[in-house]
Amino acid sequence: MKRFVFSFIIGGLLTAAGQSIMTLGLHPAQLHALAFFLQGSAGLIIGIAFAISGLLGLADGYETIAVQLRQLLGTKQISEELELPIKSDADLAQQNSSFWQAYRSAAIAIGLFMIGILGLSIALSGADFTSYQIGLGFGLALFGLMAIVLCVRSVGCLRRTHRSAEASIQLLDQQPEISFERPAPLTKRPAAAWNRRPKRTSPRSLDPSRRQRAASATY
Repeated sequence: MKRFVFSFIIGGLLTAAGQSIMTLGLHPAQLHALAFFLQGSAGLIIGIAFAISGLLGLADGYETIAVQLRQLLGTKQISEELELPIKSDADLAQQNSSFWQAYRSAAIAIGLFMIGILGLSIALSGADFTSYQIGLGFGLALFGLMAIVLCVRSVGCLRRTHRSAEASIQLLDQQPEISFERPAPLTKRPAAAWNRRPKRTSPRSLDPSRRQRAASATY
């Protein structure tokens, strides 16, 4: 998990730097200087790639752990004395909700910074380059602070949920499995003696001699 968090942080920093440099090249007075725009674009593309790679790695790793934890919750015995962070499917569902909420907040933080700086550069495009730089500096400080606060809170929540899930898996692995006993097969009870009725023999089933005697007896 650490390498994905590191990749996301590096991607966020590169995205902020690339966005800032590219925005300097968008001013009408600096359109002839393609160095700002090219350097900023390269940094922005690399930063977004790093950030997306980190987010995808975090999501994939947590989904694998969540599936394993759900299976253990259904097959392991959980005692009340066991200090388990996640003890039921309801706890796991709440944990998943917290993870994905933090995940969305981390992605929104980077998007908010990019959209804010781009909108600010468009709004200040009519000003001179000095005023443009000053306004852009204030915008970078404002949107950068907001993005940093959101990212720090989101990454902290992602790490907590990931660690609690791993700790639950380690504890559940040491617990005995739930024994599923099969019920004893039901034996068919013999019919009651009073319920047994003798079979009646029809005249057709008798041999010819017995059938003749039975007919003479009737006459």
